[in-house]
Amino acid sequence: SLLPTGLSLNTTTGDITGTPSVAGNYDFSVNITDSTGTFGRGMRIYISPMRITSPATLPNGTQNVAYSQTIAVSGGTAPYTFGLHCSGAPGGLSLNSSTGVLSGTPTGPGYWSFQVRITDSAGAELRKHYTLGVVGVPLTAPVIHTVTMEDHTIGEHRDWMGVGISGGTPPYTWSVVSGALPPGITLLTAAALRPNLNNSGVLLAGTPTAVGDYTFTLQATDSSSPAQTTGRLFTLRVSALTFDHWLPEGTLGVPYNQKLRVLGGTQPYSVSIVQGALPNGLSMASSGQVTGTPTETYEGSWFLPRVTDAASNTLLRHGRLRISGPSPTRVEISEGSDLGQIGPGQYYNRTFSAWGGTGTYTWTLEPGSTLPGSLTLSSGGTLSGNVPATAG
Repeated sequence: SLLPTGLSLNTTTGDITGTPSVAGNYDFSVNITDSTGTFGRGMRIYISPMRITSPATLPNGTQNVAYSQTIAVSGGTAPYTFGLHCSGAPGGLSLNSSTGVLSGTPTGPGYWSFQVRITDSAGAELRKHYTLGVVGVPLTAPVIHTVTMEDHTIGEHRDWMGVGISGGTPPYTWSVVSGALPPGITLLTAAALRPNLNNSGVLLAGTPTAVGDYTFTLQATDSSSPAQTTGRLFTLRVSALTFDHWLPEGTLGVPYNQKLRVLGGTQPYSVSIVQGALPNGLSMASSGQVTGTPTETYEGSWFLPRVTDAASNTLLRHGRLRISGPSPTRVEISEGSDLGQIGPGQYYNRTFSAWGGTGTYTWTLEPGSTLPGSLTLSSGGTLSGNVPATAG
């Protein structure tokens, strides 16, 4: 097995670099040798015959102002089909599947991350990650939406711990202004993303090398003139514990009996769900055993378990469980309960997203719920308006 023509492997660093010159699927094996022996793994690289010639990045849009950008492609076999992969377009915009034109009128300020997937008439594929900022009218202050971080496990690589932001004028420059990230973790901005990752802000990526609690302040500076900054204090725990991210799949109406597999630390373990929920019909015991008969299908039930070992070490991070059957019956709102911070009297605008169920979604407030200030929720899921002049 060989690398694609034009690429080479650095035997010291493990970096694969170069400019591929021949399209296709390439399967190869890599061996890593240390003082204790050799470990091998099979890998695959896909080289697309297509390339996006423009734009390299998308220019900002403006709230309630018409927007249009054409994604131009060369190579492969025309005609091309354009689509979005595992993501949606910013509110008010759509991608034309035949022409590659991203157009519409942005409904509100924000900073979106999405992937464009292009397929040619011969079945070849190409993906590219884009971010798009929409500047609010009037201009809103930047705000970091993420308020907490899930725990990491020592020695496990992660590259999808995202910190979201909106407001101000994108793009943003990120920095750690106090404290320090865990050793082995760095900030990964949109420009450094692989095509299969989305990032509506900044990602914390890497492999932590030391157990502990790490407190630091992340600061984001926008591109306004003068620039506006926002920051938030975080604590990130690196634990000695780990557990399987996905529980084994279940089937609608079929009895389920599986255990959350925990490793590391000191047995016995105690498990409790602190946020989210298992599919209806299932429950989790303190041992991590999940039992019951699922009464709804679910593409990927999200729940947040806390695992504690006999030495009081803890791990808090999300798990997933898929229940197969007909189309997913439960509708899940993607955003968490905390929608960030904003100054008194300022304008706020955010469009929510959801998945599951069937057809289109209609958004309403729960009976008896009220919104502060002049905020309103549209049937399309956009929360907008001025917040109260008094903080709270």
